Amino acid sequence: MSRIINRIHLLPFVLAGFVFILLICCNNPGKEKTGIAEKFPIYYELTGKGNTTLVFVHGWCINSDYWKQQVNVLKDSFQVLTLDLRGHGKSDTAALMTIEQYADDIVTLVNKLNLDSIILIGHSMSGNINLHVYNKIPGKVRGFIGIDNLQEVGHEPSAEEAEQLKAFFTAFRNDYKNMARQYTNQYLFPPTADSAVKERVIQDIATANPGFAISTLESLAGEYKAEQQLLPKMKVPVLLIVAENSLKDESSLKKYCGSGYRYWIIKNSGHYPMIEQPDRFNFLLKEAIAVANAR
Repeated sequence: MSRIINRIHLLPFVLAGFVFILLICCNNPGKEKTGIAEKFPIYYELTGKGNTTLVFVHGWCINSDYWKQQVNVLKDSFQVLTLDLRGHGKSDTAALMTIEQYADDIVTLVNKLNLDSIILIGHSMSGNINLHVYNKIPGKVRGFIGIDNLQEVGHEPSAEEAEQLKAFFTAFRNDYKNMARQYTNQYLFPPTADSAVKERVIQDIATANPGFAISTLESLAGEYKAEQQLLPKMKVPVLLIVAENSLKDESSLKKYCGSGYRYWIIKNSGHYPMIEQPDRFNFLLKEAIAVANAR
């Protein structure tokens, strides 16, 4: 069971007697713009300067504000694009979304803004979203960076694991708010996590639309086929920044990453290193960007 839950980024969580793992998953600073993607308003901010654009994509049930401490230190060297995925943050709500549909919105936005050299930076489920983005516009993507994601890629769930996932999602639907608060509080952070940081994430996840949030996770659970098909086609290495307890098995990365991979471990952090350990995270992120930009 741990393999399939790890693959969809779940951290340890007790449910109906099972132990689950839920790792869900411009030159004008501050200028805000709103773009339109497929008739749904997608909120984004484009700032900074440079020939290469860093495209930051947030994770499940959070928003682009989680990247503020990265934007502030990178906008003098790069153009920086942050966005709220459809149904998140300041973007409009929408019908239920698949991982690939989120990617379609990003591709639309990148094309609308005429961005021709980008480095994709995705947290949690957005590692999978960005995998689809890369597949759709490979000529525009200079680098691919994942934040605490893409663990045990390509693993197809067994019949037993599929039943356990079904039970997990059913229980989540029955009591979304309480379960979301419980697992976030207990399992997405180390014991030493700052209480204010933890409460921020708890509030964002617990107050999300339950049907929309769970549907997104269900789509993520089926991404193993896309990982098997798309990762070997990549012409750039997969660069990962992961919490010290996240990356337990590199065999799937070795098997599927067609252009190789590299990872950096960030200590004393849970699933949200960009807000838990921003200074250390920014240092590692700059290293990963330098590797991507050296191509």
